[in-house]
Amino acid sequence: MFGADLTTDTIPLEAGIEERAISFTKGCYVGQEVVVRVARSRARRVARRLVGLVARGTGDATSAIEAGDTMRRDGRDTGRGDERRLVTCLDAWVALGYVGRDDAEGGTIVHVERASRTVALEVRPLPLVPPAPRTGAAGTAPAPPLADGRSPTGER
Repeated sequence: MFGADLTTDTIPLEAGIEERAISFTKGCYVGQEVVVRVARSRARRVARRLVGLVARGTGDATSAIEAGDTMRRDGRDTGRGDERRLVTCLDAWVALGYVGRDDAEGGTIVHVERASRTVALEVRPLPLVPPAPRTGAAGTAPAPPLADGRSPTGER
């Protein structure tokens, strides 16, 4: 993750890893003043957030996003994306990316221009996990099959 999604310009609160990455009780470290100031502020607001991005629609999403692509919302730049990956349990092409704090809400749609077309990406909170199975009157209903016909458990 470090080098692609985390760089020397990233603070742990932007990536959402403060609970497992920093100590507020141990001694000094580089960047401590910024982290503590943001963490102790009432709003805990950072300029950008690491989010999941899921390609929407049924078109060719294999070129949906490349590392460094600019994401836009309402005609303005909102962030940069990382390379995409096919995640079969979500049956979708997904990526990680940093978007502006006002665009980090789950369900927000951002766009990337790729090869003279616009690809819509849905912002999702991390971690990216498949939706919970729906329950019916008789208990839990089986999850719908994936696009290739397999069940989410890998059976045909």
